[in-house]
Amino acid sequence: VTGVQTCALPIYSVVDVAGNALVVPTATVLAVDTQNPTVSIATNNADGEVSDADQVVGYTVTFSEPVKSLAAGDISVDGGTLDESSIVLATDGLSATFTVRADDESTTPLSVNLYSSVVDLAGNALVVPTATVLDVDTVNPTVSIATSNADGVVSDADQVVGYRVTFSEPV
Repeated sequence: VTGVQTCALPIYSVVDVAGNALVVPTATVLAVDTQNPTVSIATNNADGEVSDADQVVGYTVTFSEPVKSLAAGDISVDGGTLDESSIVLATDGLSATFTVRADDESTTPLSVNLYSSVVDLAGNALVVPTATVLDVDTVNPTVSIATSNADGVVSDADQVVGYRVTFSEPV
């Protein structure tokens, strides 16, 4: 429930034991906010796969209502490392940005999520979203080269040498 709620009490008929009517107090209005904030998470990774060429991924989180703060302890990262100095909460509390570096020499997916420790201005905990997951391939390919020249010497008798190049992954 969010907004102003009204509670009416029949105080006009209240009298003390001597029959004196109650002095009606000024109405007390309390704002009510029991709505938990939600969040959407977007990345700047266009193709959905992190590689050596785009190992640092930018994240933008957008909240359904202003939140008090966002710190490193509010962000869960698997398969990479959060750059804590990159966390910036917008002045209106409705969005934040940060960057994460995927692990090097890894194919472990990069998974980022927020914890329910993020709260709105009324203290309501964030509804934890499904983690944002990106595929990762920061493993550099290797190559092995074999020749048809058994003795390692090219001569008039074996001027043509065949090479076989084998990569550890498609290139």
